[in-house]
Amino acid sequence: MKKIAIVRYNLSKIGGAEKVAINMANELSQYYDVKLLSILLDEDEFINYDIEPKVTLVNFHKGNLRIRTATLKLTGKLRDYIKREKIEVIFSISPLTNAMVRLATLGLNVKIVFCDHHSLEFRDFKSREVQRFVGAKFFDKVVTLTEEDRIKYSNKYNIPIDRVNFVYNWVDEVKSSDIEYDKLAKKIVTVGRFHSQKGYDYLAEVAIKVLSKHPEWQWDIYGSGDKIIENALNRKLVEGGVLSQVNFKGNVKGTENIYPNHIEQYITKCIESFKQVDKKYYADFEVIVVNDGSTDNSLQVVEDLITNSSCLNIRVVNKENGGHGSTINVGIKESKGKFFKVIDGDDWIDVPSFEKLLEELKGIDVDMVITNYTEQHIYNQTEKEIGFSEILDCNKIYEGIPFKRIPMHALTYKTSILKESRINISEKTFYVDMEYTLLPLQYVKSYVYIDLNVYQYFLGRKDQSMNLNVMKQKADHHNRVTKKILDYYEVIRFDKNLEPVVRDVLTYLINKQCQLFIMNKNIEEASRLFSYAHKCHYRWKYDHSKKIVSLIYINSRFKNIFNLILKPLINKQQKEWSEMDEY
Repeated sequence: MKKIAIVRYNLSKIGGAEKVAINMANELSQYYDVKLLSILLDEDEFINYDIEPKVTLVNFHKGNLRIRTATLKLTGKLRDYIKREKIEVIFSISPLTNAMVRLATLGLNVKIVFCDHHSLEFRDFKSREVQRFVGAKFFDKVVTLTEEDRIKYSNKYNIPIDRVNFVYNWVDEVKSSDIEYDKLAKKIVTVGRFHSQKGYDYLAEVAIKVLSKHPEWQWDIYGSGDKIIENALNRKLVEGGVLSQVNFKGNVKGTENIYPNHIEQYITKCIESFKQVDKKYYADFEVIVVNDGSTDNSLQVVEDLITNSSCLNIRVVNKENGGHGSTINVGIKESKGKFFKVIDGDDWIDVPSFEKLLEELKGIDVDMVITNYTEQHIYNQTEKEIGFSEILDCNKIYEGIPFKRIPMHALTYKTSILKESRINISEKTFYVDMEYTLLPLQYVKSYVYIDLNVYQYFLGRKDQSMNLNVMKQKADHHNRVTKKILDYYEVIRFDKNLEPVVRDVLTYLINKQCQLFIMNKNIEEASRLFSYAHKCHYRWKYDHSKKIVSLIYINSRFKNIFNLILKPLINKQQKEWSEMDEY
């Protein structure tokens, strides 16, 4: 069987060339012995796209290297591998690896093919031109994206036209008038890397015009890339006054994750997990599906599932769109059971664990139940169970509350606690999980930990909960939640058990909020937040690990007399944070 190698510089990156390399490898592996060679991989060896089992993945270095350094250090390793595996044909995907491939194959009986993923008109760095020259002059074949580029290659580099092939476009032309779409939709979706080639500067100008005219519209941006371009886009959107309407979604894996608001993609799995519960338990629980003004087909999907639910106690409550908090509020109001648990529409339950939980709940009478949950990292097909056995004894009835905040996915409350205390979660606001996990604690007098892995938490992209691109443009939402928890702190500050739990959360929230203010160049808002905290009798404690925020607090207490000293430190921190995806 012919042995083929497909070479890409770093398959941990997320872009078109990486996807092309992996797609080629997957397809050709049906007919040939295919080796997918990544010169580098990131330290975590993360690869965004699925690789078929038949494909052999090889890399020669973990971590970042400049192409010049990699060429000097790793070309020998590449050559040794080619000789040892007796590779017959090599495809170099995009120009970056051309020099390495040519040097590694000198004197070997190997055919080498350069696949240029970009248009010949695209020129960003001098090195790209040099690598293209190597590919055009010293490779056996060149493959371009278009017939136009094929002709240009032949003319520019003075090579025979039969040495250049182009990718045949098998997709039939589709007229825009033939495409069905929802004329009432209020969402713009953009998918692509932050790169000078993508034209985000023009997209920003269009978005500002459209979003300014339609304040109820949203723009979802999927992708990552050049931080300079991303930050420039942010500044433009701030200047245009539309940043709050823009959602930076980061990288996702699979087109089904491009439309997370279309819950119909996931709700089936959620409800089906309840339908799989043994029917002898059906009388022990109810499922309330809150339709938060969905504009997709999810309501019909749910109704179809209910029709075929075989006596499962499930019902739908329809309401206008009000966000996550409003669905919790409605669920509390509508619930009839003794205990109450929130399951998001894109998450699901582990059926055996849920059945055991139902059995356990029959014999206990506490205000709060804590169980384990699993983070389902769909983007790389991994799981991470979050348990509490190291800090809590299983099945022991505790008085009071835990010494630290417990995440939402682990909690089940006694319904009467939520109803009688009139707990109300903020509506049309992100980050309300903080409210749901803290506000009821004032009324919790007992709790138990049960070592069952009940909740399956869907994570559709890497680090989505800590992604700064998402949080920066929702800073006002985070600020609202922070202030609500400050209001709560003023009420409970004399509770010796609850005060340290809320204080610990506020340290996190205020630090995060100040970071967002710095990222968005809204530093004066940080002083206002500390003034608000002071009115709520919350005092920030100096923390060397949170030095910048601590200095901002001191400055605010001394009426900003240290502004001149603090400004260069903040500017430096803003620059450092702007180059990060998480903090």
